[in-house]
Parts: sequence; structure tokens; C-alpha cells
Amino acid sequence: MRLEIEVGFNLNALKNEKSILVLFSCSENDNFVSEVKSDDVLEKSQIVDASLEEQIKYKRHHMKIISKWIANYGVELINFQKKDEDEFLVADLVEKAIRQKKFSKDNENFDDVILSLDAFKEIGNESWNPVVRKLESNLLYKSTEPQIIISIEDADLNGEKFTHYLPGENDDDLVEVDFEVTPQTTQNFDMLVAELFPVDGGGNADTGGDFGGGGGFTKLELDNMKIKDLKEGWPGRSEISFRGYKRSSFSQNTQYNCGENIQASVNCYNNAGKRITRLKRRHENDNRNYDWEIERFNNFNNDVLYYVIYEEDFPAPKNTAFYNLPNGATATIEYYSWQSDYDQQILTNSNLYQQFPSPNNLSVNKSGIEYNLNSIGF
Repeated sequence: MRLEIEVGFNLNALKNEKSILVLFSCSENDNFVSEVKSDDVLEKSQIVDASLEEQIKYKRHHMKIISKWIANYGVELINFQKKDEDEFLVADLVEKAIRQKKFSKDNENFDDVILSLDAFKEIGNESWNPVVRKLESNLLYKSTEPQIIISIEDADLNGEKFTHYLPGENDDDLVEVDFEVTPQTTQNFDMLVAELFPVDGGGNADTGGDFGGGGGFTKLELDNMKIKDLKEGWPGRSEISFRGYKRSSFSQNTQYNCGENIQASVNCYNNAGKRITRLKRRHENDNRNYDWEIERFNNFNNDVLYYVIYEEDFPAPKNTAFYNLPNGATATIEYYSWQSDYDQQILTNSNLYQQFPSPNNLSVNKSGIEYNLNSIGF
């Protein structure tokens, strides 16, 4: 999936149309750019292999440009009177602002905004969309014209965080908040959260037809799940993700992500994990039904399934889950997160490997997660 703004242009057409498009452009009087100097930020083609520090700097730079656009143009497009929590693709807001002639290609910041929207697409095997989320208000009283705080998803080498800003006096800049930002200290503010939403390039496949449990059809799915530890500080949401493989051959150590395709996850040629859910904070400790399909047409009689459930972040340190396979060999799964995993398992129905649990109706209860697997037709 590639996001394109289609009000007389799209990202590819825009790049072809303009003969001079300078990445991270700025001028002496332009306060729109981030505190991170443009010359210090890598280009997108370099970022997948860059250090974590450089990746953080890259994200901070582009998210600040996007957030300044939100402060200047996007706020008036968001309905703060509605009490429920809303989320918007920033590109959709840009498109709307262009339709309403509030923002155009003639704006001196146009190139920077478009390039920052594109900055998180197709980084390796992953893509993210910048989104802005309005926090649901549960206040009994709020001033008639509350100030706005924009909380930007951020990180440093010590971990992930949110950096909080107020719009500047001249509406051309953001000013970092000088008090602790909590649900209690922001009761008379409208809160916007700018973050990245992962674009899921796969997910549960639909092969069509009514499978209904007959005709030899088998399916393994994650049925119900309760997240007891969000692993994300307020006001963030947790990206609960799954990465896994199945294997029937164990001839050697496999010190890299590899295995046959698991339908809701990954294979040797696409190591992007798939999200189970992007959990709202109010659903912490709720037992929720997902019916999230892991595999079809395989009862694991001769295969071993191994996987990890984790909270996905970008950028984040690389983590490695280790699995001792039936013949004593070791397999690994790599994933990116600031947090420890929720769970990792190695499962099979094979009579040859009875030291491992069966995936059939597996039930897991740990300090941070509870879930069960539902097997149909096994």
C-alpha cells in the first residue's frame, strides 16, 4: 500500500513535476523545520541500515515537520466537540486542507510536508502512515477555548517517550511544554497525539468459500486475548504483533528468520511481522475476542510452529528470540521493540516431538498477557 494525495497531484507525480525538490529544504526565516538540522538527517534510502541513534533523529525531524503542519492547518479540521476518540491520517487532512484552499503547492513549506509524509514509506519491508489522534475527553468541565497540546511520538537511546508541545505565539513554531504532562495536568487542554500507524501489507488471507469446518478444512487462530501490561506509556497505544514460522526440517541451526509461510505472519522473503491489534489504552485488562488467524490447512502433525508475540516499535532496538528445535538445533526470530516480549512458544502435534505443547486449544496465562489458541478441524 502506498498513500497518495490526489487533489491534482500525488507523491510520485509531485516528484516528477518539480525540477528541483530539495530534501529537508529550509530558509533563514523559515521556523517550520525541526530543531534537528536538516543537513544532519539521513535520506530515506540510508535509514534502514542506519544506527538506532540516526533512525531516532530521522523520525524526530519528520514528525516535528508533520506536527507543525497539524498545529498550523490541521487543528481547525478536527472536531473537538465530539466526545469520542478520533484518529486521522495526516495525508487525509492535507488533502482536505488543499480542497478547502487552506494549503497549497505555493506554500513555502509544501515540499517539506509532502516529503515528511513519504519519509516512513517502504523502509525495508515496512511502511508507516503518520496519524494524529484526538484523545477522548472525560472532563466534567473544560474552558471554552482550551489550549492545544500536541504530543509527538519520540524516543532517545534510553527508550521511547512522547515529547509535548504548545503552538507558538506566531503559529509558526512549537514550544515544548514546561510542565509534566499527565491526564491530570492537562484537564483544560485539547490533546492531539501525532504518531506512526503501521501499514499492514498482509494479514489474514481470504481464499473464498464457506469452510464451515467440513471438507478436511483446518484452521488455527488466536481466539481471545487479554493484555495486562500495555508496555507503552501514556498517551501511546500498544502495537501487539506476531511473528512466527513453521518448519518440518531440522537439519541444521537456523540463525536467521526462515521457515515456511504462516498465513497471518511471515516467510523467508518477507520478515515483516503482522499486527494482532493496535490496542486502545482503555482496553487494558479486557478479555477481547480476535479470531486472528494464524494458519489454514495444516494441523502441524509433521511441523513445528514457533512464534513470538511482542509490542512493535519504530525505530527500536533489535531483539532476538531463540528456539531450541527438536534435533537440538537453534532457530531465531528477530523483532524490533523497546520492550521484552509478551510470549514466545514452540508448538507441534507431532508424536515425534512430545516434549513440546500442542497448538490445539493452547491456553497461556502470563503476567503481561493471557490468550488461547482455537483449533478448528484438527
